[in-house]
Amino acid sequence: MWKTALFSFCLGCSALLTGCGKADFSREVATIDSLKTELDSSYARFAQVNCDSLQAITDSINAHLEYVQKNYEGSMRRSMAKHMADYRMVRKLVPDASKRAAQVEGGIATARMQLDNLRQALAGDLTHDAKRNNLSHEYVIQLVQDEKTATDALIQEMNLITERSVPMIKHYNDHYPQVRFWVDSIPEKPEDSIFN
Repeated sequence: MWKTALFSFCLGCSALLTGCGKADFSREVATIDSLKTELDSSYARFAQVNCDSLQAITDSINAHLEYVQKNYEGSMRRSMAKHMADYRMVRKLVPDASKRAAQVEGGIATARMQLDNLRQALAGDLTHDAKRNNLSHEYVIQLVQDEKTATDALIQEMNLITERSVPMIKHYNDHYPQVRFWVDSIPEKPEDSIFN
């Protein structure tokens, strides 16, 4: 009888000691490391894109379209209208490139900091976050999922800008010479004056 009681006591102590040990977040740490690698890889490709150049393309297209709309008189030939419509569509590939690039840059800094902080917390002996929330396994899974969602959105934005930048530049270069010729050929209307 006392042997059974001693065995039960030892088994209980063993379970208690195991339960009091440090939680194993190695899978979550591996997920964070994978996210950081993917983030850095996407950013390396994104950094090759000159977003100021993309914004300059959009600004140039807008100026040309505004000039033609303001100064062109008469009916536009179908081929010219199609060419202008195609030219107009180029700016929709990466709208607001400068603003989006600034958001990505800010997002990168935030994402790296948050991933590093979360990784450090999980790899260390911390039992609570900065808000004094207990780092239970369920809570940690939710934190990692939140960071994954935010990081994936940032990666998707960088990849979209990176992938669309090449066709944007190509289509602009294809249409620009003809549009520039038309813009240079259309005389500018004099400004309306109250004295006319």
